[in-house]
Amino acid sequence: MRKKLIISTLLVMASLAGFAHAEDKPDELVKLRKQVRTQQQQLKGLMKRLDQLEQHKQTPEPEAQPALETRVAELEAKADTLDKRVTEDSNVVRDKMAWASKTKVKADVRVRFDHDKVDNATSKNRMRFRARAGVYGNITDEIYSGIRVASGSDDRATSANQDFTNWAHEKNAWIDLAYIGYMPEYAEGLDLIIGKIKKPWIDVDSMFWDGDVNPEGASAVYDFNAGPVDFRAHGGYFIMSEGGNDDVTLTSAQLSGKVDVHENVAV
Repeated sequence: MRKKLIISTLLVMASLAGFAHAEDKPDELVKLRKQVRTQQQQLKGLMKRLDQLEQHKQTPEPEAQPALETRVAELEAKADTLDKRVTEDSNVVRDKMAWASKTKVKADVRVRFDHDKVDNATSKNRMRFRARAGVYGNITDEIYSGIRVASGSDDRATSANQDFTNWAHEKNAWIDLAYIGYMPEYAEGLDLIIGKIKKPWIDVDSMFWDGDVNPEGASAVYDFNAGPVDFRAHGGYFIMSEGGNDDVTLTSAQLSGKVDVHENVAV
């Protein structure tokens, strides 16, 4: 009986320790703590009484024995109830915070110095930085989203670099990525995405598309295998410029394949 009481008390204390950092239901948590402290004091008194009886090899009076056992059983039941309630509240908080484990925050900063010299006559020194910060997460098992802001001297799509200039005035931050994607479980390898996204097609260099360009529109990508070849099929529709009757759009389609010909070598 003593071991069971001690274990019940420790379980309640451990549950409260794990719940202490949760901000949900603070009033209820305070009440639970008070109740637990009261139960602990009562249990401590009963355990002390039992120790005294064991040391003197005495037993309670016959009429006191049932009352003592009943009181111990009541305290034990209350401790179990409190432990169950704290565990349930802890599970509620954990479920509410589950989204945090599916969310990632990424950021990077780059600083560089440029020295340009033309015809051994004109030279120019320039310092620049690039700062980016984004939040990405899974809304459900199939739906994901992301948003990223980046520095830049202006709103050009080809660079997030910001010059050190303008008398140390505050610098701009631009929305660099903003999208929602859908990867259905029933179609493995399919990725549907809409918004301002990273380039969904594969290019070999930046001659046609600068690496900093993030097009705006909708894209579908499907990855699949055919024997030793890994294929990727892409189709997309993007808004390049919108204004009046002169909208400029881009429709893209691409099929690419990759074969591993040797260890760390693919074509």
